[in-house]
Amino acid sequence: IDSVHPIKDKEVILSVLKELAGLSETNNGHNRAHLAQKLIATIRKMNAESLSTALPEALEVSRPLVYQALFQCGTPECTSAILRVLRTFDRSSIEIDAAVYAMGMIATPSRDLVEEMLKTAKYKDSKPIYYALSNAVRRLYEVEKSITPEIQGVADYALEQIGDCTGNQEHLYL
Repeated sequence: IDSVHPIKDKEVILSVLKELAGLSETNNGHNRAHLAQKLIATIRKMNAESLSTALPEALEVSRPLVYQALFQCGTPECTSAILRVLRTFDRSSIEIDAAVYAMGMIATPSRDLVEEMLKTAKYKDSKPIYYALSNAVRRLYEVEKSITPEIQGVADYALEQIGDCTGNQEHLYL
């Protein structure tokens, strides 16, 4: 039912987030829990484009609250948003590796997740990210029972990186 009436106005999420961020630490825990649930429910109803548009301003309001809500949201749109945010971090950030690695453990990855993970692997190539991507591809193949365009994209990228096997041996191993 949530997908029947998607939220397209970024102001909806921003108003809930501002209200939640404005609560004092001593404020009633019930209000905080209610607003946190409302924020997650609102994000779940947003399509990818609307969420992407709202994200920069939302992160300015409260990075920790946005991260918490996106991780709890669970929709493919939220997972994609997390990976897009991670690609704004400095490439040396260990947080990218940790978050992508965790996402690689999702039991039934979506095509969107594999596509976003590939974009992240292109942004930062590391063992944890490549492992997570390969795990997500394997699980997606188990679900789809065919080679999807996303799986083919990962295979093409891997072959491009390997080339003729004459390059940097550490990179080829990676």
